[in-house]
Amino acid sequence: MSALHKSPTNDPVRKARLNTLFSSVNHGERSLKTTQDGNRYVEALCSQPDPAACVQAVVSTPAGLQALQNSLRFDISDAFLNGAASDLLTYLQHPDLESLLGGVLLRQVLESITTTPIFWNALVQSYRTGSLQVPTQVGFAWLLLQLMYLPSPACAPYHQLAQDPKLQDSFLKSSDLGLRTFGSKIKHVLSVSETPALGTGGGCAGGRHDNDFADFREVAILPTADELAAKEPPFLRLAESLDDPETAEHRLAMHLDNQFRLYREDMLGELREEIQIALGQKKGRHRGIVINGLAVLGVDCGTETKRQSWGLRLQCHQDLPQLRDSKPKERRPLIESSPNLLRHQSLTCLILDGEITAFPSIHRDTELLAAMPPVINLKFTNAARASITKTLLKLKTRQTIKLVQIDTAVFSYEPILRGLQRMKTLPLADELLFWTPESNIGRPPKAPNVVIERLVHHPSDDLQALIQSSKPVVLDRSQNASLIASLKQTVSLIQGPPGKSFIGALAAKIIYQSTRKTTLVVCFTNHALDQFLEDLLNVGIPESSMLRLGNIGKATSRLKALGLHEQAAAFKLTPAAWSAIQRLKASTDHLSKRLSQSFERYMSTNVSMSDLMEYLEFLDDDINYFDAFTVPRSQDGSSIVGKRGKAINDYYLIDQWCSGRNRGVLSSRKMTADAVRIWAMPSPTRQTIFAKWQTAILEDRVTELSKVAAEYDKAQRELDEAFKTRNIDVIKSKRVIGCTTTAAAKYAHELRATSRDVLLVEEAGEILESHVITALGEKTTQLILIGDHKQLRPKVANYDLTVERGEGYDLNRSMFERLVLKGFPHQVLTQQHRMRPEISTLVRSITYPDLLDAPKTKGRPNLRGFQDNLIFVDHRQPEREIGETANWRDMTSLSSKQNQFEAEMVLKCVKYLAQQGYGSEHIVVLTPYLGQLRLLQEVLSKENDPVLNDLDTADLIRAGLVPTSNNKQHRRKLRLACIDNYQGEESDIVIATLTRSNANCDIGFMGAPERINVLLSRARDALIIIGNSETFLGSRKGKLVWEQLFKMLNTGKHMYTGFPVECMRHQERKTILSAPTEFDAECPDGGCKEPCRGHVLTWKCFQRRPKACPICVKNAAAEERKREKDLKMKQKRDQEAEAHARRIAEIESKLEVKRQEALDLRLSEERAQAIRQKEKDLASATSQAVRAKPSTLTPQNIQSQNESSSAGGSDKTQTTTLASDQSAVTGETTHPVTMQMDFTSESRDDWQHQKQFENAANEAIDEIMDLVGLEDIKSQILRIKAKIDTSKRQHSDVKKERFNVAFLGNPGTGKTTVARLYARVLTSLEVLPGVAFVETSGSRLAHGGVGEAKKHIEDLQKAGGGAMFLDEAYQLAQQHNPGGRQVLDFLLAEMENNVGKIVFIVAGYSREMENFFEHNPGLPSRIPYRLKFEDYKDFELLWFLQQQIHKKWEGKMKIEGGHDGLYMRVAVRRVGRGRGRPGFGNARALEIVFSKITERQADRLKRERKQGQMPDDFRLSKEDLIGPEPSLKAIHTSTAWQKVRGLTGLQAVKDSLDVMVHRIVTNYQRELKEKEPIEVSLNRVFLGNPGTGKTSVAKLYGQILADLGLLSNGEGEIALQRGLTTANSDSQL
Repeated sequence: MSALHKSPTNDPVRKARLNTLFSSVNHGERSLKTTQDGNRYVEALCSQPDPAACVQAVVSTPAGLQALQNSLRFDISDAFLNGAASDLLTYLQHPDLESLLGGVLLRQVLESITTTPIFWNALVQSYRTGSLQVPTQVGFAWLLLQLMYLPSPACAPYHQLAQDPKLQDSFLKSSDLGLRTFGSKIKHVLSVSETPALGTGGGCAGGRHDNDFADFREVAILPTADELAAKEPPFLRLAESLDDPETAEHRLAMHLDNQFRLYREDMLGELREEIQIALGQKKGRHRGIVINGLAVLGVDCGTETKRQSWGLRLQCHQDLPQLRDSKPKERRPLIESSPNLLRHQSLTCLILDGEITAFPSIHRDTELLAAMPPVINLKFTNAARASITKTLLKLKTRQTIKLVQIDTAVFSYEPILRGLQRMKTLPLADELLFWTPESNIGRPPKAPNVVIERLVHHPSDDLQALIQSSKPVVLDRSQNASLIASLKQTVSLIQGPPGKSFIGALAAKIIYQSTRKTTLVVCFTNHALDQFLEDLLNVGIPESSMLRLGNIGKATSRLKALGLHEQAAAFKLTPAAWSAIQRLKASTDHLSKRLSQSFERYMSTNVSMSDLMEYLEFLDDDINYFDAFTVPRSQDGSSIVGKRGKAINDYYLIDQWCSGRNRGVLSSRKMTADAVRIWAMPSPTRQTIFAKWQTAILEDRVTELSKVAAEYDKAQRELDEAFKTRNIDVIKSKRVIGCTTTAAAKYAHELRATSRDVLLVEEAGEILESHVITALGEKTTQLILIGDHKQLRPKVANYDLTVERGEGYDLNRSMFERLVLKGFPHQVLTQQHRMRPEISTLVRSITYPDLLDAPKTKGRPNLRGFQDNLIFVDHRQPEREIGETANWRDMTSLSSKQNQFEAEMVLKCVKYLAQQGYGSEHIVVLTPYLGQLRLLQEVLSKENDPVLNDLDTADLIRAGLVPTSNNKQHRRKLRLACIDNYQGEESDIVIATLTRSNANCDIGFMGAPERINVLLSRARDALIIIGNSETFLGSRKGKLVWEQLFKMLNTGKHMYTGFPVECMRHQERKTILSAPTEFDAECPDGGCKEPCRGHVLTWKCFQRRPKACPICVKNAAAEERKREKDLKMKQKRDQEAEAHARRIAEIESKLEVKRQEALDLRLSEERAQAIRQKEKDLASATSQAVRAKPSTLTPQNIQSQNESSSAGGSDKTQTTTLASDQSAVTGETTHPVTMQMDFTSESRDDWQHQKQFENAANEAIDEIMDLVGLEDIKSQILRIKAKIDTSKRQHSDVKKERFNVAFLGNPGTGKTTVARLYARVLTSLEVLPGVAFVETSGSRLAHGGVGEAKKHIEDLQKAGGGAMFLDEAYQLAQQHNPGGRQVLDFLLAEMENNVGKIVFIVAGYSREMENFFEHNPGLPSRIPYRLKFEDYKDFELLWFLQQQIHKKWEGKMKIEGGHDGLYMRVAVRRVGRGRGRPGFGNARALEIVFSKITERQADRLKRERKQGQMPDDFRLSKEDLIGPEPSLKAIHTSTAWQKVRGLTGLQAVKDSLDVMVHRIVTNYQRELKEKEPIEVSLNRVFLGNPGTGKTSVAKLYGQILADLGLLSNGEGEIALQRGLTTANSDSQL
């Protein structure tokens, strides 16, 4: 080993010195001056136990990074590279660093290492020459890979290096697995980056304009003005080119490149159109505002407390039209209430002198907008560098500034496009891009094989117990096959009708339950995401393990608790993180000042002569202007005088030249050849050159400003990322994360902190492939796509890029559809669970020929008030067009459509359904057209409050049909939606208005079979469609599908000329309502016009016959009031039931969380203990091999023994052999003494058998079986359960049985815990109707009297039943407590009165409870069960002590002799010697001992620190565990002992103390040999006359015992329990 390199030291003194060096260097208190200093600093860095904290410490101060750089520059020899540098590279590979702040800090360290190329070049050269050892080679490959991950253009030189074939071969052909692994990853990154620049028609990327590059990662997201003005079409590839075998080598890179370019072109297509409309170059409705006459006010970076990306402030010349009539106080509230006015982050087009220069976004600052005149803050975050430069140059010379707000939703495109540019790898590329029919689909690592085998071999089993579901789960064949595929394939596709989400939720639950993987769930819309997350909660995934990213504004209260903001508050930033943030804030503040200064120089009006001379001094030109304009200086120091006797300045010549004059007073001086040419130039030439110089100087200032702005934005992004640490901590703590695809891209930085092992995509058929790709994580090993390519494709804005257009770009073909069409294996669900059979017949005939109806879809009640459940109302009323309002989906049409007749018919139908008792929550109205959606909103608002989702609202805004808000809360909420935006949702009743009705039979996009499929498959119970059949039957597109549909409707007799209604009272009364006016005439109030029968009508002669019978009207009104009352009562009951179910679900979820946390903790402890035990075994075996002696057994860990014996099915009685411990302590050989550790449990085995073979399930019994000991209790619980089960099978009423119970035993045996679990057992077995639990004591009830006992009973009754736990119940029966006896008599009666409602659990000491039962002869029959809680055995107490130590110090505490070593056993045996005595504390006594152990440890640590030692805070010594050794040496240090020795006389006392001390020392040695100690009494009787010192000696005697560790403040009784004073007779002195 090199002398320069020292291996990590275990010397605590050296470690301390290294830590001091590390800290002092990082804080700038010490500098590194020599090579040895650098080596020691690297060694100090690598010796830090926590890499994350170490890197934070280095990065948080400038001195730390500088020291690291210097350390790697002092020495670049091979010895250093293979030594300290290799250790550093290995240290930096720790996985915690990759997730720390999303990898930001690690990236800063790596950049600092390679910023100065000395170390990096030496490392590369040594690798090429073969001078690096294998660990250093691995570190080099890892470092190269990390540098390739840097963003462009920083990564370019490292990509170039990695392309060296020799370098790649050396990686891939290495004998070292680690080096080969990094080599494969480097090759993969290169394959993603190397894109052949061939596109459509043989064109290539790059060169079309200033934002066209061969590498798509260099393309700015927003366009430049030159790009929009370019005539040459953009570089795009056809979809089929990606399957060309000749391009297979570059397919991965081509795919990412094409996804980026196509998706960006989709954004640009809409952007171009919007700009053309805004500039008047194209007809259409511009949705933004146009502002003229702006002036530059200054640069903006936010405030010191809240920095923002840099931008420009522009001041309006006049007020905004929307604010002109507002008063000063009204301006700000008006702006705040109008979010669409210069909407935050909306895109704008900046036009200078009629020329487009840039596309900044608006940062909406309410205070600035409210100013007079308003100030607009523009940000250039996503703008191209060329656009920024052009804008800054143009701003200096412009005459006019114009700003056009653009409504293109760039914010939804930008995260995805940015995510594609960031991608360096594509997980699962073999399946997604290179799959062929001959390929095998991989199996994900750590798949839930047990569950998969169960599903394969027992496909028809109920999975309720297996997946711990609250409901039975029985799958059909297709569901079972789909679930298996989703669990065992790296990429799985589940396709089918409604019901696929259920399989996705099951798959997520099984992966959560059976593995430790993290699942990312993505959906396209917030609504779909919320729906799926509800499904995940319902299948039993606890809330504490779930997180929802993104907008949760409309989520339920249950889902809002999953929000990132709600959970991040519980996470605090570490001091190191705050230090890093403060450093970054200081950097942004410094750069902000530099930016302001640079902007001031840029904004200065004129170029000074000083600036001009400085520019000319460095000008690279054929003519030397600088020398020609330099004023010569005289040798004697005199000045050259010009006119009027004034001395000329240094700029005299250049000023003369620019003014068109000659050299003036210097004309006589000799000139160079260049000077002659310069001064001979005519004035126009001079002005042209001068203007050129001014422009060049301005460009320099703009370049400087752009550079500082870029540096500022980079620092600001790093600061933002640092503040996201809490978000990262939240995300890392979750197992299931849900978000939309846009949010997945937006939170890409935070999501890097989690592995994202599984990506589950819901409704994958309507999600663009680019959205799925960017949701993949670098470590994703499994992709589950759930969708249906036979429904609607993803939305795109550019029709030319769609599959329907036929140009071959296929942007709107989802990954799901692409893989299915390619033949990728996928599972198809064949059973639908939504539609009633009449409706599903349509879908089956058109789309899903193999579709089956689930049993629950059959036998549903008919639609009230109608003659049919499936209705098509055929009419001939024409549509009308809405000019300049194109439909978002119908790209072939320039306008949207409306149909007034259909809207009015829908209104009457909705009202009629309400009269039949249907609430609006059961109804949805669908239409394909935005124009009709807006019309429906207007018409239906007369009776209802129409509700739109986010997508429909956004589409209306996009179309210029902004809906007006409706705050009339008394109206019923009715859902309206476009068909396209309702995909994935369902409703009981669907009313669809097709809108189209014209002579040309033009149906637009309604010819798409996918849209028809969505329309027909949304309804559960009833589907009503209104339309013109002639228009659809005569259409050119989609005619075959519509013909098939209408044929089935005619065959089934579902075609009508109006609504086929019937009177529910007079069912023979049926009619067809063909016009809106017919509803009031034919079915007033939802009934019919059947005349009254049986009532005599009377009226006066001058009056006409009454139109209606007053009695009937009165009766109808009464019936209507009754119906309304019944409906309100039903709604109230439904709400209460829903609230109850929700509350139960919340409690169950919390219970599941606690159980899972306990399970995780136990598993973690077991694994940690097993590893420590194995390490101990290895050390022991190594030591004995060196000594060449026969091996001896070491004490085995209790938990690992239990685990291994259980797994093996062998004898579960463990024996700990103690010979080695004894020898180590006493130095002598003794016969082994054993502690039997019997964790067997016949009851637990019995319960496990019931669960495995009888499908038994009871969480409370599970918890009882997990308790230590208590075998009799467990057995009795199972007997009670068996009795209840038998009674149920015999159909006898168990609620008449008494299940009151008495718990008998000493304290600390778990009686209270078991009482709660016993109550839960009875509740789960339906013996108790409620879950309430009241805990009290005998003394409390005796004090409170009968009134308090009665209150407890009433509380339980109000809660619906439960259990009452009465601890120390014997206190009620004591003779001196008459009040307690009255309470007991009251409870005796209540026990009988509340059988089946309340269970009474009484507890107390065994002997005292005998008196309790003797109080009344009726008590034994009232309380039929008595459960005896035995005292814990020694090995059980040992287990409890181990758990207390582990819990307090989280497994960090080391114990002398081991966790189950000799000293632990001695401490436990001292406690156990009190076993069997009344009042023995069991676990409570152990808590007192544990408290004393911690006190002794604290005293020892304080003493050793004072002595200058370096004690380990996480170590319990022998002295801590069992007290100091009571040797004669120890007793002589006792002050009390010295005082007794110094007393005059009292020889008998002194002799007795000597004898006692000798016996105590003997007993201590016997304890260490694990022999029973000799019984020694510590009690003493001091006899003598008054004044002989009895009291003084007694106090000193007590202090001597305390000094020996036998007594401590008030612990005399504890010392007795330890068995050290167990004699029956006392000594007399």
